Amino acid sequence: MFKLLIFFLFLPLASAEKKEKHNSIQVSPLLKSGRYLIYSCKKKFFACVDEFSYEACEQDRLSAIAKREDFLPCAPLKRFPHYDDCADVQEEKIRQPIKKRFCWYQLEKID
Repeated sequence: MFKLLIFFLFLPLASAEKKEKHNSIQVSPLLKSGRYLIYSCKKKFFACVDEFSYEACEQDRLSAIAKREDFLPCAPLKRFPHYDDCADVQEEKIRQPIKKRFCWYQLEKID
């Protein structure tokens, strides 16, 4: 009986550590779901996307900054260990009023 009790004490811990593998789905024609949180400044939404989409967001942002554009197309926000973690934060962000400062690039004035 003692061995059985120990088994059940560790069972929830073991299952909590293992997360199911997320099967990526097509979010839009350009985005696939994944564990990387972005904000699309153009379309005005948060999304958990795959690594490729996250890196494309980073590149689009860097390109806009290099062109000295005031309004940036996208904001790569955070990488998460699992899709579920990203989805939880995405849901929080959607429910909160947001300050979209990360969509604007303000150049420093040179005196």
